[in-house]
Amino acid sequence: RSSEAKYTTFYQTLPDPAGISRISDGRYIDVNPAFCAVLGLAREQVVGRTSTELQVWASEQERIRLVEAFRREGQVDRLPLVAQSLSRGVRIPGLMSARPVLVDGENCFVFVFHDMTEAQRTSDELRALNNLLQQAGRMARLGAWEDELGKGFAYWTDVCFDIHGMAPGAPLPLDYINRLVAPAYREALRARLRQSIHERTEWSIEMEVQQAGGRPVWVRARGEPVVENGRVTRMRGVIQDIDEAKRAEQRLRQSEERFSRIFQLMPYPMGLSRRADGRYVDINPAWVEMLGIPREQAIGRTAIELGIFTAKERAAQLAAEAEAEANGTDLTAMASSAP
Repeated sequence: RSSEAKYTTFYQTLPDPAGISRISDGRYIDVNPAFCAVLGLAREQVVGRTSTELQVWASEQERIRLVEAFRREGQVDRLPLVAQSLSRGVRIPGLMSARPVLVDGENCFVFVFHDMTEAQRTSDELRALNNLLQQAGRMARLGAWEDELGKGFAYWTDVCFDIHGMAPGAPLPLDYINRLVAPAYREALRARLRQSIHERTEWSIEMEVQQAGGRPVWVRARGEPVVENGRVTRMRGVIQDIDEAKRAEQRLRQSEERFSRIFQLMPYPMGLSRRADGRYVDINPAWVEMLGIPREQAIGRTAIELGIFTAKERAAQLAAEAEAEANGTDLTAMASSAP
């Protein structure tokens, strides 16, 4: 009696729906309060009836799967099933476990149904969040990675594979630095990793990696150490494809260098000044030769201060330029003749 009272207490206070049903006809002979709460029925409305009569399962197929698993194995262990509550109008995903038991000389089985609604909702939210992060990563060309010290990479997102010209799900690269990092950046990356592990600080680097086909790609990599039990065990970080921006920056720099060389070699006096205040930011040798004003004296000063124009002439020039812009006139001729 003491043992029965103990297990009855466990059974009645169990937060998961539980009960006992006859194997011969499937009728419930006992259910706990949690079972009644899920169905929204009193115990008297459940005992003596079958799951089909109470429409416990979301479909007849769910009941058939349960019966077949029990007949095949003689028991059921965490079988995914979907129940329903007609009173609440909701479907209830869960895990069903059952064991055979003899009650008053009749073969029965005792079951426990673990409600997975909250776990499913959390899983769906995490899946949605992961999909959002994956989409953001694809749009920003930003991949995430994790490296276990002494073992190599343990995780890459799909964008990491794409950046390196590899198919998603391909084997993660061993000896990453020697295989995929351009030679000019290998030692710099190693130095940052050593410093990060020693000082337990974040690191970042812009470098070129070599895709599987040999094409170089500019990336920006960032990482931080993960400390467990007082020691660094792994490194986590992100890598972003900046190749297009980096190539555009290089093209702009090359264009500026070409312009600067042409500007300095032009035989015509040329100067660049800020429109806001008229101060010179650059002049070419022909300008210096014509006006006889050393470059170091001209840079940062205005044509008025240098005595090239009067304030009135400067104002007239600005007015003429404004009028020409308003009329859509080409200012090339005017600019080429202006000091």
